[in-house]
Formats: sequence, structure tokens, C-alpha cells
Amino acid sequence: MDMPDLVMRKIMENVDFITILKLRKVCHAFRNFIDDTTQDYRLTHIQFSVYPSMISVEMRASWGLIGLHYVRYKGGNCLRHVTTDCTNKTNLMKGEDFVEAVFDEIGVILKIHKAPLEDLSIHACNSNDFRKISFDKNIMKKWLNTNWIFGWCSRQRDYNIEKHLSKMNKDFLLKPTADKFYDGLEKILRSRDSLMRLKCMAAQVIIPQYFLKIAPFIDLKTIKYLELMKESDVANKELKFDKIVELDNWECIQDLRIKGFGITVPVEKFLHKSSLKISISTISMEDVLLIQTNFLNSPSFFEEYTIHYEHLTTDVDELDSILGYFTDAYEEKCWGYAIPETDKTLEIRHSSSHRYFTFTWDEEEPFSRSEDIDF
Repeated sequence: MDMPDLVMRKIMENVDFITILKLRKVCHAFRNFIDDTTQDYRLTHIQFSVYPSMISVEMRASWGLIGLHYVRYKGGNCLRHVTTDCTNKTNLMKGEDFVEAVFDEIGVILKIHKAPLEDLSIHACNSNDFRKISFDKNIMKKWLNTNWIFGWCSRQRDYNIEKHLSKMNKDFLLKPTADKFYDGLEKILRSRDSLMRLKCMAAQVIIPQYFLKIAPFIDLKTIKYLELMKESDVANKELKFDKIVELDNWECIQDLRIKGFGITVPVEKFLHKSSLKISISTISMEDVLLIQTNFLNSPSFFEEYTIHYEHLTTDVDELDSILGYFTDAYEEKCWGYAIPETDKTLEIRHSSSHRYFTFTWDEEEPFSRSEDIDF
């Protein structure tokens, strides 16, 4: 089917995203035009949630919110569920791998999107949660009134789709799906004409290599906030995120938070950040004093630091002596330093049992005030 570009462009300007996905399946002409166009989808937020047998995608734009769920279904099929303000539909994509189906449909948007996204989030969970899918009751009734649909028996009056999918997918693990997801995401980002621009990004990853794989195709100059978290709640300091300092323009990230992974790079490599939360191998008295000096000299730039450490090279008594007067409560010592002619007070907190330092501002009454220290 051949149509003038002007006609196809007019069609594209007057349909929603779900219709665009349908048009891609009509014929090669539509598919090629959609994939090659520079259509502005006006996206502001994209969130991926990766599970062993499901990938959920939530996209927010000026035209509304859309949710897509791609579920592994027996026989190498994919069960896709779509929700919008006016749509709640499920269909079976026969012969399609559920991860590949994600990038076949969402990949076209990631490939051509030009404007900076307000937020890109990638969550991960090592167990499936099919309760996220809100199946339409009318569709369920239609399926239950049929003898066999997708292998479901209508005689089971107490049929529960979540239990059915959970039983079908109970033996699958997260890592193979996450491996394939990040391979697909890297492929799409690599195919772009320009780096993907973001303002904020948060990613739960099993290993640092997942983020490091896609980072070269993201414009780090545009990122104001970056949070990298380990997928599980159990920290693994043996996995190091040191290579983040080797990325182009990583120094432009203003607010950096790395949770659940260790860092052996000297802490001074990170002290150009306005906000910072990391776990490092070693911290010294010199490091603490340098951070203190930075905060006191540039109170309008620095916001907050939380630094967990494995080893403190300075004796605790020496630390107390140099930092001055402190208050002591709940296994945490606190020092306060008022900024002259402002209502700001720098608070340094230290817990030797939990091994962390925090540097924050108190803009109310000072919690404690130390003696003056020459810098």
C-alpha cells in the first residue's frame, strides 16, 4: 500500500499511541513510515518494571498516561495488556517473546524521541507480580464462557488469572530476563541519531554492568539526578561501581546516589556533586575536613551528603578533638557550624557503629554549635 507522506503524516497527527501501535501492524508502508518519522510523542516520563516473566511499561505524556504489560505465556507467546484512560484490553501475541515484544513496540519511541525526558526509571524485582494487571471483567467473562481460551478451562468457576500465570512462570529467574532487557535497551539507544536526553534517572540493577552498558548512549550532561540501586535489599559491596567515574560527562551529574554497591575510588573524585550518597572503602579525617570546608565555603551549592564507609583511617578520639564540641545521642554524634549572617547551620553527623557520615543543613535553630575552627 503506497500513500503520500503528507497523508500519512496527517494520519499520525490525529491518532493516539495505541492506534500508532496498531497501524505498525497494518502494512510495511505504515511500519516503515512510523519507524522513520520524527514524530513528537510529547513523552515526559517512562518507567520500566522488569520481572522474571513480565515487563511493565508506564509512559506519561501531555496526552495522558498509558500502561503496557508484557507477560511470558506458554508456548513462546506473549500476553499483552494495555491500559489508558479509556482502554483496558488484553491480547495474545502468538509466537512473540515477551521481551522482544517490548522493544518492537516501545523501541520505536525510544529511538526517535528528541526532547529531554523528565524521568526515566527502571525497576527490577526477583519475583513476579501479576496483580499489576487489572483485567477487564467483561473480557474475563467472555473468556470464562468459552470452553478453552489460551488453555484456560471455563469449568473452573474460581479461576484466578494471577494464580494461573504465577504457576506457569514459577521456575523463571530475573537475571536472564534482565540480561535480555538491557541488551535490547542498549541496541535501541545505540541506533539513535543522538544521545538520549534525561533530567532524572533511577535504575535498580543486579550488576553495575547493566547501567554501564547503556550509559554511553545517554547524554549525562543533561542529567541532574541519578540514582543507582541494587535490585535486592541486601547490599553487595563486593560489586563495585568504580567505572562510573570513567563515563563521559559524568561530572555534570549534580545529585548522585549509589546504593547497595561499593566504591573504591577516592572520595575526592565525587566532591563536585551538590548531593551525594555512596558507600566507599575508606574515608580519612582529611576527607571529612575537605567536605566540611566545601559546604561552609559554598552553602548555596552543596545540599547534602551521606557517605557510608568500611574503614575510617582516623582514631575516633582524634576525630572528636578536631571537629570540636558535639552532642551525642542514639549512637550518633552531631557537630554544628553556623554560617555567619545566615540562618543556615551545617550539621555533621557520625555513627561509628553504623559507619557513616552525613552532611546536611539545618535552617532552623542550631541543633548544636561547635567552637570556631580555622580553615
